[in-house]
This record gives sequence, C-alpha cells and structure tokens, in this order.
Amino acid sequence: MKNKIYIKVMTLLMALSLTMMPVFKTAAHAQNLQEQSDELKKQQEELEKKQKEAEQKKKDQAKDVKNLEKEQDKLESDVKTLNNNIASVRSEIENAQEEYEKTNDDIAQLNDDIAKAEADKAAMYDRMKEQIVYTYERDSGVSMISMLFESGSMSEFLSRAEYIIAIQNYNDSILEQYTGIVEEINSKSKKLNQKQSDLEAYSKTMNDKQDELNKLLGVTNQKLDLKNAELATAQTDLNEIDKEISGYKQQVAQIEAQVTAANIAM
Repeated sequence: MKNKIYIKVMTLLMALSLTMMPVFKTAAHAQNLQEQSDELKKQQEELEKKQKEAEQKKKDQAKDVKNLEKEQDKLESDVKTLNNNIASVRSEIENAQEEYEKTNDDIAQLNDDIAKAEADKAAMYDRMKEQIVYTYERDSGVSMISMLFESGSMSEFLSRAEYIIAIQNYNDSILEQYTGIVEEINSKSKKLNQKQSDLEAYSKTMNDKQDELNKLLGVTNQKLDLKNAELATAQTDLNEIDKEISGYKQQVAQIEAQVTAANIAM
C-alpha cells in the first residue's frame, strides 16, 4: 500500500515538473529580451548624444565656413581693386612716357632752334661790331661829336644829327632783336628742361607706386590662396561631419528597429 502511494506521489511530482518547465523557460527568455532591449536603448541614447554633438559641431563648422567665405569675398574684392589701380597707374605711366618722348622731341627741335639762333646771334654781333666801328670810328677815326661840330651850317648839322640818330636807332633795333632772341631761347630752354625734369619725377613716382601696388597685390594674392585652402579644408571637414551624422542616424534607426523587435518578442 505504501509503495503504491509513493509511486503515485512521484508520478504527480514528475508531471508537475514537466508542466512548470516551459513557464520557467519563457520567463528567462523574457528577462533576456528585456536586458537586450535595455542595452539597445542605452546604445541608442549614446548614439543620439553623439549625433546631437555632431550636429552642434556641424552648426559651428558651417558658421566658420560662412565667415571664411566672407573673408574670401573681401580678399577677392581687394585683388580686383588692386588690379584696377595697377591698370590705372600703368595707363598714367604710359601717358607720361608719351609726354616725356614728346618733350624730348621738343627739346631736340629747340636745340636746332638754339643752334640757328646762336648763328643769328653771332651774325648780329658781327654786324653790331661793324656798325659800331663804322659809326664811331669810321675809316678816318672821326667821332660822331666831331662830325657834328664840323658841320658848315645849321642845316648840315641837323642833317648829320638825324643821320646819327637813325644809325643809333638801327643799332638799338639790332641789339633789341639780339636780346629778344637770347631771352626767348633761354626761356624756352628753361621751361622744357623743367617740364622734362617734372615728367621724370612723375614717371618715377608712378613706377614706385606701381611697384608698391604690385607688392601689395602679391601679398593679397598669397592671403587669398591661403584663405582658399583654409576654406577648402573647412568645407571638407563639414562634409565629413555630415557623413558622421548620417552614420549616427543610420545606427539609431537600426537600434530602434531592434528594440521594436525585442518588445514584440516579449
């Protein structure tokens, strides 16, 4: 009797054990899924945090790119202005050079005029000497005063006086012409020499200014090249940040799908 009871109890316990095993197994599986879900959510939070940081980094980088573009535009404008200034100075130099060459031609012509005037001056000087000799000494060595006092009558005296005055006026006229030629030559020569000197100084000033502008243009172009390289690097960094953000978004989407699947499985 006791054996029968023992057998019945053992049979009941085995049946009960077999009934409870799926329950224990299901509970363990659910706990495992919950742990996986919690871990996935934790990873999702970390990725979302990194994505947020990357988006802020992108915002800052985009701001830097915009500032660099403004600086680039400013440098490009400076280069354009400098090129225009150089072109203007170069035009002024060319005009000054043309004027300088024209002045040289005028000086060459003036030198010819001076040579001719010098010849005329020498000829006038000789005529004046001859006239002085003829008038005041003559071949007999008689002076004008002596010739007047040797007049035989008043009419002869007046006639000789008029003759002397006419000769004197002629001499004065020659002297006046001679003096006028010399003064004109000296005046023209002085003006042209001054003009040539001014043009040389102006040309030097323009050349110096062009050299200065060329140096400034070179420096500005170097700055522009550096700014272009800096902008290109910044733009590349911005593109890399975009790729980083896209990667974070893709990973977050994958984790969200895994969490959803885990929740369904529970």
